[in-house]
Amino acid sequence: KPPRGLTPPSHSHAGHTFTSPLGEAADTLGSGWRSVGVVGLGAGSLAAYGRRGMVMDFYELDPDVATIARRWFTHLRLSPATIRVVTGDARISLENAEGVAYDALVLDAFSSGAVPIHLLTKDAFAVYLSRLAPDGVILLHVSNRYLDLRPVLAATARDLGLSAAAKRQLSAGPVEEGQVPSVWVAIGRDAATIGKLVEKKGWRALGAGSSRATAWTDRHASLLPALTF
Repeated sequence: KPPRGLTPPSHSHAGHTFTSPLGEAADTLGSGWRSVGVVGLGAGSLAAYGRRGMVMDFYELDPDVATIARRWFTHLRLSPATIRVVTGDARISLENAEGVAYDALVLDAFSSGAVPIHLLTKDAFAVYLSRLAPDGVILLHVSNRYLDLRPVLAATARDLGLSAAAKRQLSAGPVEEGQVPSVWVAIGRDAATIGKLVEKKGWRALGAGSSRATAWTDRHASLLPALTF
């Protein structure tokens, strides 16, 4: 069953279906979302989560990706939401987006082998928080074959006084070669908002624990504690 008021996606991209952790977050928290920011456009499949009256801003580094998404895929065109695509470095674009207060900010740019570290530092999160509504949530898609970014994000949340939870979900069907579990992290100022995912959807509260990971900054970021081998 699709989340209330949202349009089912016409794709099967790992981590983006309504039975994924992102779908759970949209179902549990998304009824009041009117403004959503998305870092990482791809084919534009997350536009399927849009609904009438919602504004969705997609931040995409590569203008060629934006052209391909519009020309060869239908997600942006068919979304009931008002879609805007901003090209250029997402962090800089968000810094310049004065007056924006997103109900949800989705970061979907970390599943490749080359992780854009500058989007995961405490300095970057200061930018995200400045563009987030008081009870808004930051949702990060961190599925990765080589890195487990959850400890780093747990340390970041701790240092910034934020609440965090994570969900790791295996494929419901046969696992294909090279496929990795869908991993999402939710971070926000309001503990009650994040707590809904824990109470209703089985997410796990994310604490720094005994991990060697520390929060990344623009001055220092080490991948070693995040390596999975």
